[in-house]
Parts: sequence; structure tokens; C-alpha cells
Amino acid sequence: MRRSLTIARDLYMSHSRFETAFGLHATRLAAQVEACAKEDIPPLAAAYGPAEIDKAIVDALLRCVGVNFFDGMAANIADIDATLASDLRDEDISTCLAGRQRLERVAIRHTVGLDDQVEGKGGVADTGENARRALFQAQAYGDPLADAARLICIGNELATLPHDYRVTLDANEQYADLAGLSTLVDRLDRDSALKPIATKLLYIEQPMPRDIFRQSPLRATRRP
Repeated sequence: MRRSLTIARDLYMSHSRFETAFGLHATRLAAQVEACAKEDIPPLAAAYGPAEIDKAIVDALLRCVGVNFFDGMAANIADIDATLASDLRDEDISTCLAGRQRLERVAIRHTVGLDDQVEGKGGVADTGENARRALFQAQAYGDPLADAARLICIGNELATLPHDYRVTLDANEQYADLAGLSTLVDRLDRDSALKPIATKLLYIEQPMPRDIFRQSPLRATRRP
């Protein structure tokens, strides 16, 4: 991701003409993905570099005009259009942004990363670590057997919390096909050892690569 950021910096700095905040992003994204691919950086990580710079640009823009984030985005101050979304129109985006309402409270998820400690001090049930979070995001490998074993361990720890909780599962597009994902979902539905996770599961996100996901009949995965 550091390399992705460096590549993005060079691409953004090479842009010399005036552009909107979103226009700068849109005109550099394809080149960013292409440059990263030559260094075996996947598209998901390639997008990280521009995202960091885009956040700084939008922050500077909002400060320059003296507008807070919520009002600025509702007015589409970055001039986001449908350049990168062929299935939308410019007015679809501006209408959507204008209709957003600022929330007084948001729920923060505690991510349980693949390398994070699960058990004991510093683990998922350590209130000093999770600050009494009620939402947890468990990351998955993309291997139904390994993921089920890990989720059993995480679930057993979360079950010791003194407060209620909910769980989401993020596979980061690691499941290659619907068969593997269905195997995991079937375990979640039927394996009593997974009950502390299954009964608290809100949804599974990004389970497969997007092109495969769009073509997959998800009815087979039933509940989640």
C-alpha cells in the first residue's frame, strides 16, 4: 500500500492543468491501476494510494471555502460525476448526495484482522482492546475449513462478553467461487459450534471478486 501511495503521488503531481477534485481522481485512476499491476499490486490495493490523496484534497477544498464535510458533500463540492460509473447519470449522483442526512450517532466496528490476536489479553473479548464495541468485523481467508475453525474461536471469545454484540464477515474477495462460499454458509447454518457467530451475523461482505459475484446465484447461500 505504501508503494501504491507513491505511484499515486507521482501521477497526481504530473497533472498540471486545473481540474475538479473528482476530475483529478477520475483522470488518474486507470493509469494508477495499470502502473500498480506492473508491480503485482492488485486493484484493491492500487486504489488505496489515490484514496489517501483524495481525502487530503477534499479536506483542503472544504477548508478553503469554509464548509463542513456534510454540507460540502451534500452540495457535491468535489463535483463527483458518472465518469467512472457507466450505469449511472451525473444527476443520479448529485441527487443521491443531496438527499443524505447527517447522523447523530454511528456504530464503529472493531476489525478482527487475520493476524490479530483472538484469545486472552489483547484478544477480541479484551475490553481494553475493543473498548466495549458491540460490532465486530471478522476477516476471512477464503478457505471454508480454515475460516470455520477461526470463526469458532472468535465466537467462543465473543460469547464471554458482558454485553450484546453483532458480527459481520469480510472475505476481501478471497472466495474464488460460490461453491466455497456456500460451504462456509452451510457450516454457519448447521454447525452448533458456530452458533455464537451465526446467531449474531448481520451480513457477509466482499466474499468473491466482483465479476464472479455479479454472475453468481446467491439464493443458494440462504440466510446471510
